[in-house]
Amino acid sequence: MVSEGWGPFNDSLKYGYGTFEKPYLGEPFVEWEKQTFNYDEGVQPSVAALDNQLFLKVHKSQWNSHLWQSVNKSAYGRSMEPLGDPYKYEDNGSGNPVSLQLNNGFILNMFDDRNSDKAWFKTGTLNSSHGTSVDWTSPNVSDFEGENMDVVQLQNGYLLSVHQDPNSNKIRYSMGRYKYEGSDRVVWWQYF
Repeated sequence: MVSEGWGPFNDSLKYGYGTFEKPYLGEPFVEWEKQTFNYDEGVQPSVAALDNQLFLKVHKSQWNSHLWQSVNKSAYGRSMEPLGDPYKYEDNGSGNPVSLQLNNGFILNMFDDRNSDKAWFKTGTLNSSHGTSVDWTSPNVSDFEGENMDVVQLQNGYLLSVHQDPNSNKIRYSMGRYKYEGSDRVVWWQYF
């Protein structure tokens, strides 16, 4: 779990840990640790679980439209140790970045565009030489308008994006699929 700091002048970003519990009787729940930890400064944080106990943390700068990322390793299930310094990976995003690792090992990152109502995305892979950064493709514009999105990959490999319609404030969703034929494109369809 990642979150922004609390208070009007607090730009700290925090993370915390929880354990998924599934009792024999009753509903599953997450048992959250009571302590949170500062890890950076910024706004609109997001975290994606990668392979080998790695995490990709992305956030927007508190000062401008730059998006920042860092690769971190879980240490004993209680802390995140950075594997390198956070670095800027996008100049033109207006924020709300969200990332996830796809079934094929690629990483998908989506974010709002500050100059249009379109959602943008990049795909990338963990750098194989040192594993402390993600090698991203050039950003691509999606086929739908949306902001404040979230995206998940379903068991069948399809992507589901839920987002706010910038013209009506209604919640919409789109379905898509990552193209594996040497392309770095996500094909979106079914806009609702």
